[in-house]
Amino acid sequence: MQVGEEHAASVRGAAPADRFPENDPSRGWGPRREFLGVPVSKEEFPTGYVADEFHQNMEGCLRPRFTARFKI
Repeated sequence: MQVGEEHAASVRGAAPADRFPENDPSRGWGPRREFLGVPVSKEEFPTGYVADEFHQNMEGCLRPRFTARFKI
């Protein structure tokens, strides 16, 4: 975790605050959308780790390509 914090501090020192928004997931869509100048999404901001959903999506995307490539 310390490495990430050190990196974030170096980025803060290198970029003006108005050009590089601070990433704080606990604040939801608002600050990101405001920075980009787009309306806030009606979709709820993801706050959890959705590993199962990710793996299901990858399975559906990659398995057909893998089986076709290797003729399984």
